[in-house]
Amino acid sequence: MTKQCDAPGCEHGLLDTAEIAARLRVTKQLVLQWRAQAKPHALADKGFRLNGDSGPLRWRECHYHQYLDDLDHPRSA
Repeated sequence: MTKQCDAPGCEHGLLDTAEIAARLRVTKQLVLQWRAQAKPHALADKGFRLNGDSGPLRWRECHYHQYLDDLDHPRSA
């Protein structure tokens, strides 16, 4: 089981493509393009399909908050 984050406001639920796009202020199409890249976007790569390959894409809200935290505090190389 995935550990829940402690980000303020996180409800530890699932987000769909439209919610991810709206929160990042991009289009749904761009989120889908990020997933199709050879080296996927850090957040887009966390998406998964419910109920197998034909199911809708979902993201854990905790991953969204972790992505924002990583932007605020980048790791040094």
